[in-house]
Amino acid sequence: MDITPDTRLVRAEDRYLSNPVGDDVMLLDLVTGDYVALNEPAARIWDMLREPRSVRELTDTLEGLFDVAPEICLADTIEFLRSIDALRLLSQA
Repeated sequence: MDITPDTRLVRAEDRYLSNPVGDDVMLLDLVTGDYVALNEPAARIWDMLREPRSVRELTDTLEGLFDVAPEICLADTIEFLRSIDALRLLSQA
């Protein structure tokens, strides 16, 4: 999937179970049995994707939560979203 600032995404809940562990989140792939660990910023993104949101909406929120420059936040967020899209964690909304 092509992910840009305007892309609207939502998490694919039918494939994974998630469980918070402190500030992090552990995901279990129900198909393969693999685990995915999400650090605090990634866990925040995962939480926000309960509802459809654009990448820009995600980064606007993240910039307010973490001390990060907008261009770095956007680049890192898109990189993370591409990585979890490859794991089939996302759907386009």
